[in-house]
Amino acid sequence: MGTKRDRPALALVPAVEAVPPRAAPRHPAGASIAVLPFANAGEPQDDPLCAGLTEDVVTELSRFRALQVIGARSSFACRAFATDTKRVARELGCRYVLEGSVRHVGQRLRITTRLLDGRTGEPLASDRHEGSLADLLAVQDDIAHRIAASIEPDLVDSEIARAGRLPIPDMDAYELVLRARDLVRRGAESDDAALIGEGIALVRRAAERDPNSAEAHRVLAWSYCMRGELSFFGPAARADYEAAADAALRVRELDPRNHAGHAIYGHIAMRRLRHGESLASLRHAHELNPNAAVTLRWLAWEEANHGLADSAREHADLSLRLSPRDYAIAQGHWVRALADYVAGDLAACAEGAQRAVALARHTGFRLLLAACLAEMERLPEAREVVAEASRICPGFVESRLAGNTYFARADLHERYVAALRRAATGAAGSGPKPAAPSSEPPPRLAALTGRECEVLRQVARGDSNRAIGEALGISEYTAKRHVANILTKLDLPTRGAAAVLAARHGLG
Repeated sequence: MGTKRDRPALALVPAVEAVPPRAAPRHPAGASIAVLPFANAGEPQDDPLCAGLTEDVVTELSRFRALQVIGARSSFACRAFATDTKRVARELGCRYVLEGSVRHVGQRLRITTRLLDGRTGEPLASDRHEGSLADLLAVQDDIAHRIAASIEPDLVDSEIARAGRLPIPDMDAYELVLRARDLVRRGAESDDAALIGEGIALVRRAAERDPNSAEAHRVLAWSYCMRGELSFFGPAARADYEAAADAALRVRELDPRNHAGHAIYGHIAMRRLRHGESLASLRHAHELNPNAAVTLRWLAWEEANHGLADSAREHADLSLRLSPRDYAIAQGHWVRALADYVAGDLAACAEGAQRAVALARHTGFRLLLAACLAEMERLPEAREVVAEASRICPGFVESRLAGNTYFARADLHERYVAALRRAATGAAGSGPKPAAPSSEPPPRLAALTGRECEVLRQVARGDSNRAIGEALGISEYTAKRHVANILTKLDLPTRGAAAVLAARHGLG
């Protein structure tokens, strides 16, 4: 598994039959809406303001549980044919389309909006919103409320209320945030780590000017997370993920109902193998904003890690439905395929993994396909997929063959690694070889005593404290104390995480 991206996308390896892209799931005929990028009716330097305002209106509308809101990435992808309302609605599978324009003169803002019927293209409502830059958050709320009222009169205003909503005390800082958001978005779309780095520098300046800006810290967390994904293999990624977690915690302190703070922190917790913490944070983020496609993908991934196949499938499908033109949609297909793999539906897994591979060159997408093919006894094809993955990112493949995965359940971890090793060697035993186990304990386990290593072996086998005590001739209380010491020394949240770590290092 992984999130490394290399573009342009390559065709599938020859041995694997290409799978046509699945049609985007359609929304029900009810209250589903896409917000097109607001047009800039002012100066070119206001483009980041327009893009930022569009994203914020999407976020505010997303808080209405009775609405299904298309992700901003997919809406932005329709820029080339934004004037064709019926096509936009057809491509995105939505019932309504919101378009608007922004004019910024001095400190004054004038925003016009039109709500359109996606089936006919006819206007349903139009409005004009005026205010100062300092009133921007109130203007965003006003737009969201009026649009929601036009679509669904029974929506409750309290659903959009945000506890701890802060004013903008420093507009210079907020404009830095808007410029940073634009840079990071473009950097993420083009896999340009340097461009994301420019955005990080800007938003760090914004956070220094306004330390209480939840939005500045949110963008900082997101920026570090995105850059970490582009260099997932190595210390640079770990440093970026640490910085992302710190910024996400700050968002949660400043605005506990900001879903992004919980989502980003939950995703980083998964990468640290703190699976209980990760699942709780991602579920809470989804409760706060049920329409966030990125949160849905991360949640589906972590649910699959826990073996919760049905929930993972549901959330992966919803992410595909809410953001059908997202540049990162390949990950939506991949997490759905991962859920199918966990459920044992190998045919569906192979189909979904092939879609993901056809859309992006992520090494992790190929490895899931290889594991699935190996379990289907299609070993020559599986070996070819692993060989292609090794050409793209050999270090990542070696890491997975050595036993590094994100699964929270030991049985899923063992199954996946075994399948990958079969895929790598194939029937003839050729191909990349997994690293030979070292006679020395891994550095992370070196902190444990000999008795603690024995206890960890029993934990990896799923034994209770009583069973551990009986096996090692110690009391149940002593076994429990040893387990607590192991979790503390290894900085692990649960016995399950300890079992996964033990299995990775051959202590099962």
